[in-house]
Amino acid sequence: SQKALFHPHLIPDQKILRCNHPCQNLCLPQTAVLFYMHSGEEYLRRNYPTHLLCEKLPRFLRGCPVYQFDLDNHFCFLDGGRGAPQAVDTLETLAALGVKTIVTVGAFGENVNSGDIIIPNKAFVEEGTSLHYYDSIEYSVPSPSLYQLAVKEITSAKSFPIVSTDAVYRQTFLKEQLWREKGAVGVDMETSALFSWKFSWSRCCICPDCFGQTPTEGRRPCLGMDYDAGNPPSIF
Repeated sequence: SQKALFHPHLIPDQKILRCNHPCQNLCLPQTAVLFYMHSGEEYLRRNYPTHLLCEKLPRFLRGCPVYQFDLDNHFCFLDGGRGAPQAVDTLETLAALGVKTIVTVGAFGENVNSGDIIIPNKAFVEEGTSLHYYDSIEYSVPSPSLYQLAVKEITSAKSFPIVSTDAVYRQTFLKEQLWREKGAVGVDMETSALFSWKFSWSRCCICPDCFGQTPTEGRRPCLGMDYDAGNPPSIF
């Protein structure tokens, strides 16, 4: 069985913020949109009126700017980092700043069409961060209410399992075959850890992904992407 661990933090929330040089009097909305790709945050800043809330999010691993739309103060957006440790570092920091709902947007590659939007219904755990939130775990799942809302609002999206891994250069052909047999259609580096974190701390989290590039026969899947994000869906 998958049992979440609820042991108290060694470092409390306020010490997290003090240690990592926070913006003075930083107040964030209760909802944050995190991008796990280079183009999403840049696209929003280029095409919509936005303003800077904080020059450097006080997370442990390389802080980043936090932005907000000029005409909508209900959520902020930022770069979520790369890989499970930095992704959850970002969530822990946002939670300490009062954020309660997380929507993440990323990219992955494998076995679906270029440009497809996938809303994962589960993410198989092949990363180590989740084991700091569960004693053992095979897969993690999104917040049920937010998942249903995403499926309803993003009508063009598909829903499948994916895999999250730390070892991006250790995707062997055998590993990929085993993942396919479990029904997984793609590989990323963060989603399963994000889902694991949210159950441990009773937060809401959903992680839509966009498939970037169809792998060429005989070559490895590519995690890069290039697509037009269009208008933000109403789930935001």
